[in-house]
Amino acid sequence: MALTSPKKSHIPYRDSKLTYLLQDSLGGSSFTLVIGCISQTNVEEGLSTLRYLSRIGTVVNHPKVTR
Repeated sequence: MALTSPKKSHIPYRDSKLTYLLQDSLGGSSFTLVIGCISQTNVEEGLSTLRYLSRIGTVVNHPKVTR
């Protein structure tokens, strides 16, 4: 999966509900802002969120103004 391996450029949107919902925003021509929320009560879930945010930060978008 491209979000887990920086060497791969294809993002298999159908493999994850989250990437499927975000497919029009990830790596496209729109400005994208992703915010993650973590808590001390569930460390493993928080680490997973931080890993996801780190990976998604490597996705390159080419924003364009369309009218």
